[in-house]
Amino acid sequence: MADSNTAKLRKIAFGKKKKSKELPLIHQEETVFLNPNAPDYTHRLASDDEEDNKELSLLELSNASSLFNELNESFSRHSNVSTTPQMGFGTDLQSRAAHEAVLKLNDQEIKLMETFRRVAQKRVLCDREYAAALSGVTNMANRFDLENQLTHNSVLVKAWTTFIKESENSQRLIRQNAETMNSSLVDKLTTLIREKNEAKRQYMHERHRIDSEFVKAKEDVKENLSKYHRLARETKEAKMKYEDALVKAKSKDLEKAKDKYRKNTNKLHKVHNDYILSLRAADLHQEHYRQTILPRLLQCLQETQESQVAQLKEIMLHMAQLTNTSSQPFIEINDAIVQNINEIQPENEYIGFIESYQIDPPLKDQFEFDGSPMAEFQNSLKHDEIVLNNLTCEAIEHTHSQIGDELNGLRQVLTDKENELKNLEEEIKSIHPTEAQESMIIELLAKQKDYRTVLKLIGEKRCLEAILSTQYTILDDAIKALGDEMPPPGIDFTGEQPSQGTIKTTTPTPESSSAKKFLTSIKPKKHPKRVNGNVSTEREKDKPLDEQAWYHGAIPRRDAEVLLINDGNFLVREKSDASGQYVLSARANNRVRHFPIQVTAEKQYRLEGEAYSSVTQLIYSQLESGNAVTKASQAVLKHGVPRVRDEHDLRHEDIDLGEKLGAGHFGDVVRGVLKKNGFPVAVKTCKETVDADSRRKFLMEAKILKQYDHTNIVKLIGVCTDRHPIYIVMELVSGGDLLSYLRSDKNDLNQKVMLRMGENAAAGMAYLEQKNCIHRDLAARNCLVGDKSVVKISDFGMSREEEDGVYSVGGSMRQIPIKWTAPEAMNYGGHDIVTKISDFGMSREVEDDNTYTMGDTRQVPIKWTAPEALNYGTYTSACDVWSYGILLWEIFSRGSTPYPGFPNNVAREKVEQGYRMSAPQGTPDEVYRIMMSCWEYEPEKRSQFKDIHVTLKRICKFLKA
Repeated sequence: MADSNTAKLRKIAFGKKKKSKELPLIHQEETVFLNPNAPDYTHRLASDDEEDNKELSLLELSNASSLFNELNESFSRHSNVSTTPQMGFGTDLQSRAAHEAVLKLNDQEIKLMETFRRVAQKRVLCDREYAAALSGVTNMANRFDLENQLTHNSVLVKAWTTFIKESENSQRLIRQNAETMNSSLVDKLTTLIREKNEAKRQYMHERHRIDSEFVKAKEDVKENLSKYHRLARETKEAKMKYEDALVKAKSKDLEKAKDKYRKNTNKLHKVHNDYILSLRAADLHQEHYRQTILPRLLQCLQETQESQVAQLKEIMLHMAQLTNTSSQPFIEINDAIVQNINEIQPENEYIGFIESYQIDPPLKDQFEFDGSPMAEFQNSLKHDEIVLNNLTCEAIEHTHSQIGDELNGLRQVLTDKENELKNLEEEIKSIHPTEAQESMIIELLAKQKDYRTVLKLIGEKRCLEAILSTQYTILDDAIKALGDEMPPPGIDFTGEQPSQGTIKTTTPTPESSSAKKFLTSIKPKKHPKRVNGNVSTEREKDKPLDEQAWYHGAIPRRDAEVLLINDGNFLVREKSDASGQYVLSARANNRVRHFPIQVTAEKQYRLEGEAYSSVTQLIYSQLESGNAVTKASQAVLKHGVPRVRDEHDLRHEDIDLGEKLGAGHFGDVVRGVLKKNGFPVAVKTCKETVDADSRRKFLMEAKILKQYDHTNIVKLIGVCTDRHPIYIVMELVSGGDLLSYLRSDKNDLNQKVMLRMGENAAAGMAYLEQKNCIHRDLAARNCLVGDKSVVKISDFGMSREEEDGVYSVGGSMRQIPIKWTAPEAMNYGGHDIVTKISDFGMSREVEDDNTYTMGDTRQVPIKWTAPEALNYGTYTSACDVWSYGILLWEIFSRGSTPYPGFPNNVAREKVEQGYRMSAPQGTPDEVYRIMMSCWEYEPEKRSQFKDIHVTLKRICKFLKA
């Protein structure tokens, strides 16, 4: 292809002979091109602009053709996945020192490009001025008095005329080349610099991401081993207590000790399995990280930089050609420049750099099974083997099925990506040089970039496939080894002796343990017409739908799928789109299916067969008949999954709703009263129009609050999910949100009151810190103010408002009856206020103080968020400490907006540069020191909430004294 293009260019340049108006050439010069087979460039001074443009187009076409050939050669060199280059970024620059060197190299290359651009702009200005000066000279010569010209045929006149004419051609060509440099080369340099910066940013982002994923895989091993040690100790203690109770033979103590021993053993066996799986996952992740993911990322960076070097080479050569002159000294200078430019070889550009920083890849971490936690359980726990017994069988089967589904989906994605890679390779091969060289090169670069992106993704997916495949095989081998046998007991209680006829030995049976469910899933058996455990009675049929154990109300589709573990499991729920339609969700053939229950014109309910007057009768008819729900699905109902209710499970009928108090992110907030005791509550509602994902996020707050009971944490009363709209019922806090309370002129905010607010918030956050809960949105707008002494009895006045897109509550405090108020309440400005942490919509629970990495797209409150969370999206309890410092500043500034006068982006930059807000007027020095300790840039240097709480309590006592 290069030879044919060269022949074509030579024909265009030299094949057409001029018949007229061709001036004699003063001189000629030759320039070496990127492609040695490209035609020599003859600097001809034509007689009109058309000829000049023709020469320039020929030059640009030749350069573009050379760039195209070079890009294709570079791509062919790297696109062969089966071979590894002898020297390259991916094989030799995996260390952290090399990573820093690569970034420094990028910065140096960017500065080089920027300097080159400034030089080009200055050269354009100089050439324009030079061309203008030459134009003035020729204009002066052309004004020569005609009467004074020699009229005879003089050689001097001819020489003079030629001199002036060639001077005009020279200044015109210089001006034309200057304009070409300005309109073409400077723009290309600007684009290349922008792409260079973007490539560096993308590499840093990708490197941080894959490094974080590998670190997390290693941390999972440490975390599971830590849990393993802890649970081994706890199970050993439980075993000793059980054996002690067995000797004493007290029925109540024995049953309690046995239950605790069983639960601890179940947890131990589960974490044993988790530890083995995480070991294999970490080992495989490391292998793919070292051999595929990181090398391909570095290889892609090298290819991108080589591509940019090739483009910069073309720009430099083009400028050298445009700035070439006809004098011998300039010819020599230009030839030297071109000679050096032609020595640039993108494939060899980084050899010296790689040799300077070449370091052997870091040693592989050894992931070996640590059997020390199982020392006391040699009979039940085997070295590096999965534990499959009646305690773990359901969890193993569920994990086995879940990993299998993920593996099948992942393999389909890999097939699609590999096909996409082949298509891209064919498209790249089909691109050939055309007259539209600029657009052709842009298309080629875009396709090559897409190819590298897909190649990187395939490498990452292959790593995940290997991990899932190994984990699936481990679980599958354990299940197959069991065969049709009953899973062995996790704990052997056969040594238990009855005492005084009150204690009976209980041995798990298939009917009373999870073993039956497990065997049902792995050993199909013929379905009888009447299923044991679901034999309908007239009394059960007469119960309304919401009293049936298998009716789960308005739970999300995804939550329903998690509950359906074995084939034959089913439940009925209300459709997630809040249409009021009921859905039968059932598992059959290892797949969960959802069957909308149809309503006929006569208000009858049916699936595919006969219609019934109620959903309850329809379901019991399916159970008794044993028929498939639909012929296509062949799904047969066997076991209804019962809905687990707790003290927080309320019905819509349990609450009387009152007036609207405000509007939140998901729906309205209304006042309510519990019918059974008249207790006032605040009811958050979820709009029926929100999607299922938003509904799950809405319920996340309730899920977190269920576990917490603290004076300074807003209390959850219950959740209503029987039907739409879904309710979250919370205690009604009288004073409203803290931000509105601080800004209200009606409230007496003395130093003692503000200290009390800060101490309450610290107490609540210390409790959350102990529970390994990260709030992620701690601010005055998300704290509530109540009154211990009066408001909880009778005053429930409350108003709501919305600020900055965040739901909040507003209102004022009731005046305190002094004769009935305790002395300590009087010390805080007339009433004993209490501050409560609220709005857990962004909260996340972690274990063992792990880091939570944000994966959603919810907006982040920038002025309240720690730098590491803004920069990397990772949250720890130390991030909440930073936010608490901002909260303290809000309290003592009486509700002012943090970083006053600074927009979000400016405030963020200021914090990165070391700026910290000054203390609000009247802030005690010790309190400001707490703020500053909260704003330490390094998270590990910040105070913990328990220490902050102790310090504030001491300050409060000192002020009261």
